[in-house]
Amino acid sequence: MKVNNTRSLKNYIAIASCSSALLLYSSASNAGFIYEYTGNIFSVEANSFSYDGPDGPGFYPEYYDTFLTLKINTATLFKNGNTLTNDMTISMTGGINPYSYVAELIYPVFPDPYPEYTPRIGAGLNINAVDVFGIPTDWAITVVSYIFQGGRGQAIEFASSTNLDTIYGYDEPFYEYFGSLINNPGTWKVTEEVSEPTS
Repeated sequence: MKVNNTRSLKNYIAIASCSSALLLYSSASNAGFIYEYTGNIFSVEANSFSYDGPDGPGFYPEYYDTFLTLKINTATLFKNGNTLTNDMTISMTGGINPYSYVAELIYPVFPDPYPEYTPRIGAGLNINAVDVFGIPTDWAITVVSYIFQGGRGQAIEFASSTNLDTIYGYDEPFYEYFGSLINNPGTWKVTEEVSEPTS
């Protein structure tokens, strides 16, 4: 750019400085929000088939404690009536056997379409009400995994709502588990993601 006089130079510097500041501000803008839910502990009954059980072949129960966790990445704070959108990712975890194994279900799954023998993942989300900070006060969220191979099905379902946390699953034909917690919801928190400034 050719500068004809001192005044023009000062104007150019002011405009350039302002543009740089705006660029820096925009590059460090909001990148979305992370919602995290931690449920309370509840008991799960797991029934495994055994040929060597005390009463002969059959299903025998074991019990273990677990809790649900939930993480949601979303572009905006939740509002009353939010449902699942394409820009959200959801992760739920919970224990699925008495040996401290914790499964994580992530929606959506990449790549898509699913490769062979990859579990199909589905999800549902309803945020019926939030407080003034965008924290859910009435919700229903589910993530389900299912795979069928070799004539056997395997499924996991984690669900959390205002009044009920549940875990259910099976590994045909030898294992099934289920448990729930009623009227004892966990806690939510939300943090804002901020993208790093670019040079």
